[in-house]
Amino acid sequence: GQFPKDGIAGAPLGAQLAGLALVLVSGGLLLTVGSLVRQLQELQFLTWVFVGAGSITCITQTFSGLDIVGRWVVGGSVGSLFWVWLVAVSLSQSACNRDLKLLTRLFLFSIAAIALYRGLFLARSWVSGWVPLLVTVGIVAFFRSPRVAFSLSLLIPPAILLWGGRFIQSVSDTEQYSSMTRLEAWKVLWPLIEKSPLVGLGPSHYYYYTENLPILGWYVKFCSHSQYVDLVAQYGFLGLAAFCWLVLEITSTTLWLRPRVRTYFANSYLIGAVAGIGGTIVSGMLADWIIPFYYNIGIGGFRSSLLFWFFLGGVLALRRMTLDELEREAEESDQICASCS
Repeated sequence: GQFPKDGIAGAPLGAQLAGLALVLVSGGLLLTVGSLVRQLQELQFLTWVFVGAGSITCITQTFSGLDIVGRWVVGGSVGSLFWVWLVAVSLSQSACNRDLKLLTRLFLFSIAAIALYRGLFLARSWVSGWVPLLVTVGIVAFFRSPRVAFSLSLLIPPAILLWGGRFIQSVSDTEQYSSMTRLEAWKVLWPLIEKSPLVGLGPSHYYYYTENLPILGWYVKFCSHSQYVDLVAQYGFLGLAAFCWLVLEITSTTLWLRPRVRTYFANSYLIGAVAGIGGTIVSGMLADWIIPFYYNIGIGGFRSSLLFWFFLGGVLALRRMTLDELEREAEESDQICASCS
């Protein structure tokens, strides 16, 4: 990335270090949570702290008359992944955690409903605020009751025929320019990606190189507004493959753990993790919400993106706890068999 492309120098060193730090800190957070959270009670405490703070933010962000804490909530804190993981955690615990009281489950369900209402009706033009949430809700519904989820999915075509036209039209009126420029940006970026397809151009660099590539007739710096195009442009197809490998491994670990955990909270946490992963992957198609690009979502966006890495770290912690418990049970079983013999 230190070699100029077409006579144009890349990003300043500070921007490069910041872009690299966002990658390292994200992965480091995953490993740190997986290592330091040693007991289920600790994971429960951290999860409920997020749900509590997220619920207050959700309510005050939705109902303007209640915006008591608005001055303490900065924009980067309520990015797409904040809403994805608030819905994933609150809805999965509401739907699947039988240890919770009925009122608590109703409250958690209402938080998920409010977040979805806000995205669909109050912030409809912000596609990142409701499309990933629909995916998240669908995954939780599938795990809670596959038959009910399938039955509800049959209602989607009639609903689209009745109300979808006006809804899609209102979204397309505000998103048409955004969609057009995104597609054009991806097409324009390809010749640049071809210069270093395996390892990319380095952190933050491609933003400066785009100035030599006309987009819709303009010579300006621009971003891809796609997490996956960003990864390829900065770290090459090897970087994108590494990210996909990580997500696949974490997802398979989560599914492997589900029948092996012993508490309703842990089971619900894992369902929420799968739903959150699904919603996060979709949000990555809309912008760089997972690993923020320095010149777009930026460092401030890490306040929201860190939730993805935190909750995946919780999956690693649950894996270690479960394996330790299975190992203890195996040792106890061996001791009993030895004493009997």
